[in-house]
Amino acid sequence: MRISGASLQYQVKADAGIDLNKRTAYRVIDDLVQLKYGNFEEGYKKVASFLEEFATKNPTSFTAFEARDGKFHRAFLMNPHSGKIQPNCQQIFGTDGAHTKHKLHEGKMLILIARDGDNKNVVLAVALCPSEDRDNYNWFIECCKNGGIVFDNVPLFCGRGVALVSAATSHNDLTLIHCETYHW
Repeated sequence: MRISGASLQYQVKADAGIDLNKRTAYRVIDDLVQLKYGNFEEGYKKVASFLEEFATKNPTSFTAFEARDGKFHRAFLMNPHSGKIQPNCQQIFGTDGAHTKHKLHEGKMLILIARDGDNKNVVLAVALCPSEDRDNYNWFIECCKNGGIVFDNVPLFCGRGVALVSAATSHNDLTLIHCETYHW
């Protein structure tokens, strides 16, 4: 369902003759989205059980979940085929963080990718976390290692973000290669 606040204002004015202010229009849209897709906070509460079920059905995967004060904090999911994929890919990795902006969760998604023989990206692992900082990158890298991903002698292409560079100092097996532009 895609409708803008202005479209809703126009439709309500045309149908009911009521002037709807912009704030109310967006609240109505939020309520409609919540009715259709469910409550985001409730959805995040289901992440832990989803990861447990995923790990049960995919024993070669690795998952991790953390809650703080009873609320979602961060989650990790490794591709269940990473152990078979990595040895058959080019010996390079790439990592980056992307925004996951929503009024109920402004966080980051961290991703680790490899390149196959056809130069196609293969996702090895992803994580949702509150920010792209040293603590979260350390946690992400540790989760990757705990899942069996091997970083020894494999260049890791990344941006020049301070967080990953700082986290890399805790991991002697990481070889960072900084990119000015992204080739992934």
